[in-house]
Amino acid sequence: MDRLVAYAGRQYHGAVNEQAIFSFYEHVVKREAWLVAPADAGSARFCASKDFDGDMVYMNLWFPVSGTFDLHVADSRDSGGQCVAQAN
Repeated sequence: MDRLVAYAGRQYHGAVNEQAIFSFYEHVVKREAWLVAPADAGSARFCASKDFDGDMVYMNLWFPVSGTFDLHVADSRDSGGQCVAQAN
């Protein structure tokens, strides 16, 4: 049977304050008890995972170019995620 992947992602453009965006998501992730994972050098700035009713969900935040940031959430690490390891 093929496995379906739940995925949501968005790329934002404009005046991007990288540190403010990073700080916001860092605060939310800690407040909501997500587990932080190491980010792959040169790709993701921030990676986290959390178990939701038995399903692991992965969040990736990165800044591919100046003035742009990407935020992706998926139930699979291989669905475009940029994290080198699962948070634990």
